[in-house]
Amino acid sequence: MAQRTKRSAPLPSGPTEAHRIKLEAGRRALAEWELENGPLTEAELAEGRARARASLGRPPLDPPARKMVYYEWEE
Repeated sequence: MAQRTKRSAPLPSGPTEAHRIKLEAGRRALAEWELENGPLTEAELAEGRARARASLGRPPLDPPARKMVYYEWEE
């Protein structure tokens, strides 16, 4: 009888692979939430990004520059 060799799937190695797996899980969870509740607003996305940066000990990003819009009208 022939001997069978045991094979196993490779496990995630190192922090990079673990980080990638967490990001994918987060993206799937966000997509599922949006399917049930509708898309997040820009304000909600900005708040989430700010909370994520704070949880990682990173400084907040500068707020996006506001565009000045000039309107011309005749009186």
